[in-house]
Amino acid sequence: MTSPSILSKLVTLFRGKVTEAGTAVIDANATTIIDQEIRDARAAIDQGKRELATLMGQQTLVQREIEQLEASIQQDEKAARAALEKGAQDLAEEVAGRIARTEAALEGKRSMAADYARNIASIKGSLETSAGTIQQLEQRIQVAKAHQVTHSARANASLASGQANGRMRTAVDSLARMEQRLQQQTATQDAAEQLAREASGADLDERLKNAGITPSKQSAAAVLERLKQPSA
Repeated sequence: MTSPSILSKLVTLFRGKVTEAGTAVIDANATTIIDQEIRDARAAIDQGKRELATLMGQQTLVQREIEQLEASIQQDEKAARAALEKGAQDLAEEVAGRIARTEAALEGKRSMAADYARNIASIKGSLETSAGTIQQLEQRIQVAKAHQVTHSARANASLASGQANGRMRTAVDSLARMEQRLQQQTATQDAAEQLAREASGADLDERLKNAGITPSKQSAAAVLERLKQPSA
């Protein structure tokens, strides 16, 4: 029966192998993964810019409402002063009440505008930081890709050089074997010709001639000298 400790170690081994395999796949496709992550980050920044544009639009609307409320207050203040000048206290009080309500609404809109301004400034800063980080990553990945191309080229060149050297060694060996075969064939032909000369006696005649024993064939001058002699 398998003990719990062995099962635990087997599970740990399996997890380790899975981690190694996953890491190997990630490392082998690192540039592809980083490129996709950069694209995802750019997509997130684009979405953030759209959200920022929406906030800025809302801020613009709130600012317009603030301007309208401020204009309304100014108009009501003029109306209240005119009522007081004419002794219409009740009418002046009614206008004053409306001014108070408008000022409360104005305060709320101003608070909203301030919130929009803070959020917009924060989002702009975050987007600028993210964009700068992405730019740096793109520069670094370009350098890494250039190094990868250089490394791959060097590896391929080294492999090609090794193959070329191996082929040259094979060619040299083949040439040496061919030269040896030619030398053997030449020696065999020389031996055959030597045997042929010995069989025909040419070899013996040549050796006698070289020894000065067998006279060479008559020359033309010797024949002419013989013809000049009177016949017997």
